[in-house]
Formats: sequence, C-alpha cells, structure tokens
Amino acid sequence: MVGYRYANRYQAADVIGQDEISVVRRGRDLLMDRDVAIKVLRSDLTQEPAVHSRFRSVANHAAALNHPAFVAVYDTGDTLTDAGTVPWVVMEYVEGESLRTVLGRQGPLPWRRALRIAIELCAALDHAHRRNLLPCHITPANVLIDAQPAGDQVKVIDIGQRTPEAPGVAATQYLSPEQIRGGLPDKRSDQYTIGCVLFEMLCGRPPFIGVTADAVADAHQREAPRAPSEYNRGIPADVDAIVLKALSKNPANRYETAEKMRADLERVVAGRPAQARAAMEAAVPAGAPAPGPARTRSAARPANTPSPDRPPPGTSSPLMAPGLTLPVLDRWEPVDPVREAAQRRRWAYIGLGGLALALVVALWLTLVVITTPPPPAKVAVPNVIGMTVSQAGAVLREKNLDIGAVTTVDTDKGPTGTIVNQRPSEKTEVDAGTDVAVEIEG
Repeated sequence: MVGYRYANRYQAADVIGQDEISVVRRGRDLLMDRDVAIKVLRSDLTQEPAVHSRFRSVANHAAALNHPAFVAVYDTGDTLTDAGTVPWVVMEYVEGESLRTVLGRQGPLPWRRALRIAIELCAALDHAHRRNLLPCHITPANVLIDAQPAGDQVKVIDIGQRTPEAPGVAATQYLSPEQIRGGLPDKRSDQYTIGCVLFEMLCGRPPFIGVTADAVADAHQREAPRAPSEYNRGIPADVDAIVLKALSKNPANRYETAEKMRADLERVVAGRPAQARAAMEAAVPAGAPAPGPARTRSAARPANTPSPDRPPPGTSSPLMAPGLTLPVLDRWEPVDPVREAAQRRRWAYIGLGGLALALVVALWLTLVVITTPPPPAKVAVPNVIGMTVSQAGAVLREKNLDIGAVTTVDTDKGPTGTIVNQRPSEKTEVDAGTDVAVEIEG
C-alpha cells in the first residue's frame, strides 16, 4: 500500500517487483533516512500457512548472510490487516534490474562480462555453503545487475527460494539431474545451477529447452549440453570447458566447491588456461585425436551440416527437428540407456522375487497357525486326600485327570488305605489328562 508505514518506520511507495508469493515496493527508512526495498506477502495468500513458512524461511536465510553479493536484510516483522497477518521484510535497495530482464533485452552477454558475473555468483555460493545453506536456487530471476562504469554490481535476492510444488518449464531449466530425480542436493547441485545460468548468459538461452517441464527434466537427465561455442563462436575453449564441467550429469565430475569454480573462472578472465580444460583433454584416451571443446559433448557432425544459428536477442532457440544431430554423453559421465534399462529390469525382477518370497512365507505361517491344534485345556487338581484310591479315581475322572502312581507309606496321618498325600497338589492347574500321583497310608 502506497504511503503505509511498516513498524511506524518504513514508508512504502510504488511496486518495483513481484514473484509468485510476494510483492516488493520501494520504500523509505524514516529513521535512517535511506531508500529500502519492502517485500510483503501477497494479501491473497495470508491464509496459507505453508506460504507463510516459505516466506519466513527465505527471509531467515537472507538475514543469516553477510556478503556483498547478497542483498542485505535490515528488518522483518508482521502487520495485522483485515485479510490476516501479513509478514514483511525490509531489504537493501539496489538500483538496476534482474539478470532475466538484462538477457531478455540484450541477448547473450560478452563472455568476459558473463564470467565476471559468474565469479560473483560463485563467491556468493561459497559464502552460503560455508553457512550450510543449500540449495540456493540461484536463477536469472533472482540476480540483480546494477551496471556501473567500474563493472557490474551483482546482488542475489531470495536465497534458498524453492521452486513451486509443480515447477514449470522456467523453474526446471535450472535444476540439477539429482534434484529432478528427487535426490538430496549438495553443494555441487548449486554449481550445476550456476552452469545453467552461465550458459544462458553466453548463449542467450538455457542449455536445455522443451515444450513441457517434463521434457526439460528428461533432457537434464539424459542429454549432454552442447558447448557454448556452438551457439556463439567467439567463446574460448577454456570457457567451454568450465561450463561443461559445471554441467556434468555426475556430481563427482563437477568442481568440488564453488570457490574452485570461481578460481577457474578468474584464471580465464586473467588470460590463463582453465584447469577444467586440462582435465577434459586428459580424459581422451592415448592415441585418440583430441576433440575441440565445441564437440566434446556432441556427436560428430557431417562437414556440410551448418552449426546451429544463434537465436536473436530476447528469444529462445527453436527445438531441434528430427534428423538433426543429437548430442551424446562424453567420457566423463557415460550413461548407457540400454544398460540403465537392464538395471531397472533386474531390480524389478529382484523386487518381484522378494514379494513372491514374502507371500510364500506369509502363506506358510498362516497354514501353520490354522493346522496347529489348540493347546489342551487347563484344569485345577481337586483335593483327594482322605479318599480311597477308587474314590479319588472317580473324582479325578470327572476333571479329565487320571490316577497316577500309587505309593504305600507309613505316616499315621490317616486310616489305612486312605490317601495322605498327592502330586500335583490341590488347586494346581495342569493339562487335561495329567496323572495325579498319590500316597496311601499302609
């Protein structure tokens, strides 16, 4: 709301941006007398607890960071409105526009400028990773660029902003293969994202495009990216190597840390060879011709096949039509679809076999329970002391018990021929049919 004061200190002005859950307004910190950006949850989402939690999580992540490449968070709070409680965040105000807007207006950036922006993004990632914040979800939409004579000022906003529950094509274009498969992301997952962003800065388009989110996700997992120089011939081989290393399907083939990726980018900007290129060339078997970086991840193309045209600024390249050369995976991260299918079938057979075994065991246990006779009934032994053997036998038979061993003793406890002791004793519970041994006076 224009003119509204948050915490009686931050006066809101015009809207300068928005995303799927919030609106950002330019504002004024009346106490510090400075411009700020005020990010407020959209009023139509105030009754959504999950959205509240997501908004606060992003704000908390941003507040925990103290690095020039991140937009600083000054204050947070809540405002009670007729629609409910509305959380807000006051942030550093940055002149400029998003990287998405810059690419849409200018198209591909000069490769040195793109690398310098990527260097700042890697520095931001390293700072976040050292504070155990990941994945960071850095995309062109949440990177602010303030072009200045001394160079671009790069600022990351919405650190840790998750994609929607059902991400669309745009969101899927920056997810790593392991994130798409539902695995746990790590620091190298963010490097893959930076690789996608750097590719787009160099080529004016993401490394993988498709009509649907599923098509893009499948490309991330199965197709190898083309070298950026195939779309922009002015890109050096060392830049190709860095991008292709960051976009490796196997996380183990990417840079170990964002700091190491940043160092390789700085080497190329300074005119020195990238370590990624040396690793790529070392992967070629001895005696085999060393492929140029532009073809390290793509199939051999006939001599008369033209290279893909670079799309005009602000537009996306058309999808490849059937019949064009499709990329194949490189030696760094071989993925054999036939072998993968065989492995899936093998695990399916193992799963079915385990299920069948479990059913057999369950059936056997059921049959054992059904066919096992019930345990004999328990009866209490009556008192037969003082009775004759014939009298005791009649009493015991009424209880489904029998006379056992009869022993003659001399105890003077009763008349001759009467029972003076019994085993088991009176009231002892025994199985039906148990023999009761008695002693009679001699």
